[in-house]
Amino acid sequence: MDINIPYPEAGPASISDYIDPDFPVQIYYTDLSKMYMNHIRWHWHPEIEIIIVNYGDVIILTDDKQVKLHAGQGILLNQSVMHSV
Repeated sequence: MDINIPYPEAGPASISDYIDPDFPVQIYYTDLSKMYMNHIRWHWHPEIEIIIVNYGDVIILTDDKQVKLHAGQGILLNQSVMHSV
């Protein structure tokens, strides 16, 4: 079964952008090859973030860890955790 979910390119979101402010969920698709220098600068989110790698490799940096993910792998980042991709 194919599920088509309309999602914006990565960008800032606010609580008012959520469908239900009591359940803050956003879905983004980001193609790092289209990002400046192929990465996303340090940032954080008020919500939990799940990152799943579709193809290639990616390095996730937090304030105290560095994790390399390969295609098919993912990671869960808690809310308000500074990170870079």
